[in-house]
Amino acid sequence: MAARAGVPTPQFEDEFRYWDDINDPNAVLLTNFQVQTRYAASQAVLYAPPVPPPAPPLARAPTALGGIIKPLGRPPLAPAPVAAHLPLLAPVPGVPAAAMGGINWIGVKHLGTGGGGAVTMWEWNGPAAGRPAIHDRIVIKLQPDPGPELLDEGAKLTYLNQANPSEHIVELLVSPATRMTPAMVLAENLPNAWLAGGGAGGGDVRRLVMEYLPQGSLHDLRGMRIGRNIRFEELTLWRIFECLVDGCNLLEHRENFTANNDGVPLLPLNSISRTPAADPGVLVHFDIKPENILLAPRSNPDHTDTPLCKIADFGLSLFVDRNPDNVFPHPTWAANQTERYRGTVNYLTPVGRLRKELQVALLESKLTFHARNNFQNVGITGIIMLLLFVGNGAGKRMSLACYDKVPVEPHRPFQPAVLIGATGPAPAKGILYGADLQILGFSQNLKDAIHECLYEIPDHRPTLLQLKRRIKVAIDACLAADLAAVPPRRPEGWQNLARTEPLVPAQAAARPEIRTQCTFFGFINREPVARLCNVQALRRANPLLAARCHNHWDLRRYP
Repeated sequence: MAARAGVPTPQFEDEFRYWDDINDPNAVLLTNFQVQTRYAASQAVLYAPPVPPPAPPLARAPTALGGIIKPLGRPPLAPAPVAAHLPLLAPVPGVPAAAMGGINWIGVKHLGTGGGGAVTMWEWNGPAAGRPAIHDRIVIKLQPDPGPELLDEGAKLTYLNQANPSEHIVELLVSPATRMTPAMVLAENLPNAWLAGGGAGGGDVRRLVMEYLPQGSLHDLRGMRIGRNIRFEELTLWRIFECLVDGCNLLEHRENFTANNDGVPLLPLNSISRTPAADPGVLVHFDIKPENILLAPRSNPDHTDTPLCKIADFGLSLFVDRNPDNVFPHPTWAANQTERYRGTVNYLTPVGRLRKELQVALLESKLTFHARNNFQNVGITGIIMLLLFVGNGAGKRMSLACYDKVPVEPHRPFQPAVLIGATGPAPAKGILYGADLQILGFSQNLKDAIHECLYEIPDHRPTLLQLKRRIKVAIDACLAADLAAVPPRRPEGWQNLARTEPLVPAQAAARPEIRTQCTFFGFINREPVARLCNVQALRRANPLLAARCHNHWDLRRYP
């Protein structure tokens, strides 16, 4: 029967009557209208009634979310001292018992060895009644051979702490440093050369006694953040930037910044530069790097959210005259090249690797040559901030600010069109370095402030006062934005900034580390289809946690 549903055709009506006649030969033949009516009543399919709209869901209490799961990180156990370090940790003979480093002090830990000597941590081991109230743990820097190195470094620390002790310079506890006497040389069985080098004021300095800072260095903090895969927040980076600028200001003025009634930073009124007769010049550090930026606990009301940064290790520092007319290049290119490479190679400022076409201009211009020295501290500050930001380009996402990388790449200069300066956007003044910094997810103001410290030509860089004012405005803006957020945002937790105590062997054995592969998969229709990451050397302390590498640590972005 060929017919459309619900609308019988003439052929269908004839067939309908034909089958009625077969079923009942005595049946009365139906009219076309009767056929259509009977078919519609018996064969038509009724449509289902419309589905009512779904009921809205009932309100319920929100589900409590647990903490964000991140890879666990813990510092390694403190290694046992090797045989070569044991003499450095032995009690010092011939020193009065009441003096720091005497027989009531015992060497506890060898902290490191550099060009200036060995550095060890000592702790009070005498009667409880005589324990110092503040510094019951100290650091002693020991010079192995006769020479003026520690005598010069101790004099500079005394110079910086004598007039106005600052929280941004490591404190020299025995100041001025103790110079060797014939009795001390005899007691320690040392050659008389320790007495000859010091001149009329006494012998050389063999030990510097300084404060111990348990938080370690900025290098340690960066390593801890890399191990935990936690980026630095922008407010934290501004705070660290401010500490570095405050410390460099002390090297230049021997005083802290002051401020007017509106809180705008000003140059110190008692700057040593205001008394030319007593001014030795600008103290240029030449070796500022994360390993030489030590961190202090929260003890200052202005630094309740971040550790306090203190500049240490002044072994390579030099005083440079403030007057450009009194500063002259060396007569040979080799001598100038040696001075440009003063410091640690990986932390040289851009001018330390100046392009050849600018080297002659640098030597011919006393003003530029002088600026090379006076802006050295500014440039190295920018390098440290760049180090906290930028990581290896290949294979690493630029969403973290805690990478391990050689800071300035001299083979990759670039010149952006516009930089946000202290007074607003303006064309860049020239070539600078650190191109990877621009692709990170931080404010353009912070990235450009760091880039201005990395200009190739030193006098293109901002002054410390300009940096201080810019940082002050940026910190105030960050705090205001955090307060206005709903709900208000809090600064970084101290647990992500403090140096945790190392685990004892029993704790380490209870939490073994295993090596596995990153668990990040690609997904199609919410089903994992393939492993997309092949990082092998991944450590985790808990097998129940999602093991992720530095690329895919954020489970919110890579579930």
